Amino acid sequence: MLHEQTREFITSLSDEQLAQYVAVGTEAYEPQAVEFAQEEFARRRLDTQRFVAVQEQAKAQIAEVKAQDAAIATMPLDRLSRFNAFIFGIFILSPLYVLIWLRLESAGAHRKAREIWRFGIMGFGAETVFLVALAYWGGADDRPFAAAYLPVMVFGLLIFLPPAIITVHESLSRRGRTALNQCLVCGYNLTGNTSGVCPECGTPKGKDMRR
Repeated sequence: MLHEQTREFITSLSDEQLAQYVAVGTEAYEPQAVEFAQEEFARRRLDTQRFVAVQEQAKAQIAEVKAQDAAIATMPLDRLSRFNAFIFGIFILSPLYVLIWLRLESAGAHRKAREIWRFGIMGFGAETVFLVALAYWGGADDRPFAAAYLPVMVFGLLIFLPPAIITVHESLSRRGRTALNQCLVCGYNLTGNTSGVCPECGTPKGKDMRR
């Protein structure tokens, strides 16, 4: 059942606002609210031709927003965010990373969410190796647990290497795409492109969105 406040809000809309509300429809509003708005539109006997024009405009705006959302989802992390994810990798097991990941996923930035984990895991592995090596060569070899340091260092290396290899491969791939005049994000062939923007993912031509 439609809430009374929603009814009051819809009836308070101007003719143009009401036409836009009906035009957007269930893309943004509840079906019951849209149905009530359509009834209000008919009650006011508004010009249907005007409604068609507003509907086309609303559809174009919705399509533009969806295209922007799709572009955001394909964009990688910028360099500063990658650096921060790496430096704070030691906190990869804390709720902080989970919260950041959930926020990015809910915003549709799926690639950023994956890269948060990749650079966080890489940072965790590198920092594990560094801290254990620092403890070992700092005179910790006389301690009872010194024999366990080497396996922990190997463990850290095994954590660090896979995401590091992926990152190096990605860097080489970007260089290859530049040479082939392809989009640095999605690899779309930009030969003959005059708009300066990749039609596939919306990335500006010649930029990898990491600055």
